Amino acid sequence: MRIFAPIAGILGLALLTGLIFLYSKLERSDYVMVAALTLIFSIMTSYARARAESLVEKCKVGFMERPERIVLLMIGAFTNRMAAVLWVILTLSILAVANRIYYTYLALNDLPMPSREGAAGAFNRAFFWTDERATLPYDLWVIAILALFLAFSETLGKGAQNEANTKNIEASDLWAFFQAKDIRRTTLSVAADQTNLLAAGLSDPAAKEAIGKQVETWHKTAERYESDPQAGDGRKQLEEKAKDAEAERDLSLAKYHHHELASAAFQVGIVLASAAVITGMVSLVWFGGLLGLIGLAIMALGVFAPHAVPFIASL
Repeated sequence: MRIFAPIAGILGLALLTGLIFLYSKLERSDYVMVAALTLIFSIMTSYARARAESLVEKCKVGFMERPERIVLLMIGAFTNRMAAVLWVILTLSILAVANRIYYTYLALNDLPMPSREGAAGAFNRAFFWTDERATLPYDLWVIAILALFLAFSETLGKGAQNEANTKNIEASDLWAFFQAKDIRRTTLSVAADQTNLLAAGLSDPAAKEAIGKQVETWHKTAERYESDPQAGDGRKQLEEKAKDAEAERDLSLAKYHHHELASAAFQVGIVLASAAVITGMVSLVWFGGLLGLIGLAIMALGVFAPHAVPFIASL
């Protein structure tokens, strides 16, 4: 494990180097800079701790360490959202470096650490991360983070479900309007054909002319029922609108299924992490965190690429 962890860290840095090359080939100078800064602060995170621990006993503070960075890179690769992941890693790496510098400054000067009580303490815990893995505070933070993502997932899922219901009703109304237009168009066409047959036996020119005008009016009306781009309520326009509504409904349903599955992963993760608090079994909190990461990946797919995994979209 001691051999694997540094190797995995080096591979993560190599991936960041590859991203710099990729973005340079794509002529995305902005993300070349983001990837380069992410690489720099990822190295500085480890360097800051090593340099600090040559001066103080221990400096294991800051959230964005090697395991978190590797997991986030995996999520970015699997969900094809590497750019967003780079911003997250960069922000949290800067925060981790700042945490370690500040912690070392306080320790060297025998100054008190930031308060961990009350509302200010919760803020300090979030932005001045000092809780180590496999401890009760760390487990509680895992539960809190999973609960936060669960709330996001439930909210997104409910919104997607409401949107799917709305679009389903809209599509049904449009298809009903489409059928009504089709019935009226067919009725006018049949009436025009029958009238033409009856007019063929007439000898009165005035009557024939009047019937001809009426038939022409019916044909124009039938054509308008078939297609009316100006009003947007012809059969062709209604069919396009109904199909668009159905596509949006299917998209919202796919998002809903992703968010429901993500919520289930978060809920089970919370249960496992809670059990770890009671039993003291470190493996449970790791499994809970793993399920949380899986849930986060599924939630990201639901937001950005709901049709990327057909199996989930069709649940």
